[in-house]
Order: sequence, then C-alpha cells, then structure tokens
Amino acid sequence: MPKGHPVIKGKLQRASKKTHPGRVYPVRTDLKGRALRSLGSQWIDRIAQLNPDAVVLDGFNSCIVAIAHRFGAEPVLAYDMGLMIQVLTADGMTEEEAHEYFDFNIIGGFFGSGTPIFLTTSN
Repeated sequence: MPKGHPVIKGKLQRASKKTHPGRVYPVRTDLKGRALRSLGSQWIDRIAQLNPDAVVLDGFNSCIVAIAHRFGAEPVLAYDMGLMIQVLTADGMTEEEAHEYFDFNIIGGFFGSGTPIFLTTSN
C-alpha cells in the first residue's frame, strides 16, 4: 500500500497535514485545467452525523462526491473512481499501477457495513 493511503475504519477519523507531515496534497483540476473545489470535508462532517462508523479513505477527501443511502443500511460515502485514480497517479504511480492498486486494495476491500461505494462519473 503506498504511503499516505491507509484506510481508516471504525470511528470516524480525519487525516490532516498535522497528522501526516510531508504529505503532498495536489490540486485537482478538470480537463480545462481549472482547480476543482473539494467538498470532501463537508461530506465527512455530514456522514459523521449520519453514520459515525462510516469508513473514510485517507488521502481521498477530494474524491468524495456524495453520501449514498441504501434501504435497510446506514448511509456511506460515495467516491469518484476517476478522481481516485488521479490521486494515485499524482502520488507517483503509473495509470496502470493506479488501476491495479485501486482494484485490489480499495474496491476489492470490504470494511464492514460502513464500506464506501465507488462511482464511475464519466467515460
């Protein structure tokens, strides 16, 4: 697992520059090079109220796009898969390595009922 991308599970926790000194927090951009505004911390604050056992993936706050509600289950965070791949490549992985890492370690992991869902938002 690449440094800086541990999965945080159990009680909601938040990584920060203080808890992870030296971690690079790259600016995400859209296809036209405009900086994307992250609403990740707002989603995390909201999910903490709705489901304190929701899993938050460290280093991917900028990839949170929604809170997902399911019948008979507590709400969970929803992440944009494409943005997650961008984060991994910004951390030095090739695109192929990022996809392999994502498939095996992130989407392939089950962390209990608070496991997030992953969305494909574009081709």
